[in-house]
Amino acid sequence: MPGGRSSHTAGNAGSAVALWVDLPWLAVLFVATFWNVVRQMGTSPTIWIDTLFENQFIDDCLVRNQCTIVGPGATIGIFHSAGYLHWRALIEWLGFNADGTYRWLLTMNVLGVVLVALAARRLAGPAAAAIAAVVMVPALGVPTQLNVISDVAPVPFLGAVFLLAAVTTKARPSLGMTALLGMVAGVMANVYATGLLCGLSAVWVALLIPQRRWTHALVAAAAFALTTFVIAPATWLIDAGVVLSGGGMGNANASPRPLRDLPFVPIAALAAGAWAVATIARSRLRRHLDVPAAVFLPLFIPLVALTWIGRLDPQDKYLSHVIGAVAVGIAVPIVVVPQQVWGWAVRLAPPLARLSFVGAAVAGCAPYVAAACIAYFSLSQHPNPSPPSTLADLKFHDLVSAQRVLVNQRGWGWSTASRDLRAADEIVRLAALYWVSGWPQSGEPGDLQRAYLLKPERSLVPQPPPANVVAVRTTGSYATLLVFASSWIDWGSFRVCVTRAGEADSTCTQSGLPMAPHEGWSVRLPGMPIVDAAHLARQTMRLHLPLRARAQAPEEWIYMPRLPLVCSGRIVSVDGGTAGIEESGRWARLRYEPAAAGPTPRELVLEWELGGPGCSNQYRGYPPFFIEGDPASVTLVIDLLKDQLQWP
Repeated sequence: MPGGRSSHTAGNAGSAVALWVDLPWLAVLFVATFWNVVRQMGTSPTIWIDTLFENQFIDDCLVRNQCTIVGPGATIGIFHSAGYLHWRALIEWLGFNADGTYRWLLTMNVLGVVLVALAARRLAGPAAAAIAAVVMVPALGVPTQLNVISDVAPVPFLGAVFLLAAVTTKARPSLGMTALLGMVAGVMANVYATGLLCGLSAVWVALLIPQRRWTHALVAAAAFALTTFVIAPATWLIDAGVVLSGGGMGNANASPRPLRDLPFVPIAALAAGAWAVATIARSRLRRHLDVPAAVFLPLFIPLVALTWIGRLDPQDKYLSHVIGAVAVGIAVPIVVVPQQVWGWAVRLAPPLARLSFVGAAVAGCAPYVAAACIAYFSLSQHPNPSPPSTLADLKFHDLVSAQRVLVNQRGWGWSTASRDLRAADEIVRLAALYWVSGWPQSGEPGDLQRAYLLKPERSLVPQPPPANVVAVRTTGSYATLLVFASSWIDWGSFRVCVTRAGEADSTCTQSGLPMAPHEGWSVRLPGMPIVDAAHLARQTMRLHLPLRARAQAPEEWIYMPRLPLVCSGRIVSVDGGTAGIEESGRWARLRYEPAAAGPTPRELVLEWELGGPGCSNQYRGYPPFFIEGDPASVTLVIDLLKDQLQWP
């Protein structure tokens, strides 16, 4: 016993010395990775529908004292993320806005890279740490939704914590460390649904411990189950009912993507293959790979199997918590196999041992080289790349900048913005209204003035900008613009008429904007069909919009665009006639001439076929986006969107 205690103390001292020795390269790696991540994704979150969904839960908790005890539904058919929502509520209660929360998440994931490198260092030395970091960093990005605030965002960091805890548990086994490993897994299970598989990983790691392995396995399982349940008991009681009732699980669609389309899957397959070969060959390499394999195989095997049988539509984000383990699974064989070959060579030719100091020097410098490579990679990439959407990566700070202009320079309040602010993606408009705080409740009513929020490339903006264009923010090669347009359409009151497929009669309802801000972003406007992206019923929706033609704005142009995130509609009539309507309802050019004897346009009728190929998951429960206003403004908005997206 005394000898064992002495050995244990000596081991602790050795670990402390090793950590102090590693601190310089860990710090350099942290700085290089932080610069890379910030350069690629910025310091403000991208607008994302799931974030608005989460914000509704946060508002319910902090404003209405109705904190969720179940969490939102996952696409695979269960409920999850209650623990994550509690953490987000705490962060917001402490005063962090969206940008502050996002920077927390970025910093956590950068720290995750450092922890993964430290885990690789403990398994196979500094060279393995360098390779693991280089493999992991490119996986932190848009494919895994780390550019937004969502329940996936903290998962790579938690996966790194779990991996390092697993490596420590096997290297320095104790029942306390095993229990801590199970508790970390329980926290992960309450952040994202894939974290449930970490419970299996914790038991697997416990079984790798040579002494008292079954006791360790029992402790890991008990700690995981208890922590998971205590954090959100209602979640797991309801989920147990879902599973026991035989409810369908999975998220497969009609045409799930192939696994090979996920960038990280081939790397994960390579790591799994290395572990399998080492296991079959009974190589000493397997001892180095057992822990990372115990982390990523419980996810990778079901991912492949469920995709193969058509029960799962695989997504990059499902791999978030195993990114670090896979990176280590790649790095360790690259280092250990040459080390073993070199050992055989030294035994055959002992004089070669004199050159071993060269390898040690190279390995010691490897983390610094990795940091330099990560920094160079960030320099070689375009900062803040634009994702393939109708928007050039609109972020929270773009909305804040736009709000300041509208409030301070135009005197707008929330009600004015609800009626007159337009964005190609309805989620952006809703985010501006329900995510950005500080709107005055009421403001200047204006004179039917639209404000189009766009983010085109700066090179596309006319120079000098027209008087009706305000650049609210510039980021890299993009400019966030507000394009103001004079309008004839009064959104304060309009009529919605809906005709179900196979029915002759329409149901008409009086509706209008704005709705009250406290009702939340998902509130349904009177008369507008219910949102159901998965099963939106086939129906025809017509909006009867009153027109207020006036001498100050003698012309009104209307254009119905064809954009990926916009329902495709058409112009049916103006005052019951079709004069001035062109291109099968895509265009209408109206003119008001008080001196002329002709009728004054008083109503515009627009139509959308909901539930069809042109309008299904694009419909958000609000009037779909179209472009209207004075000719100069309409032409400019069309040119900016058309040149940016190259849509016909």
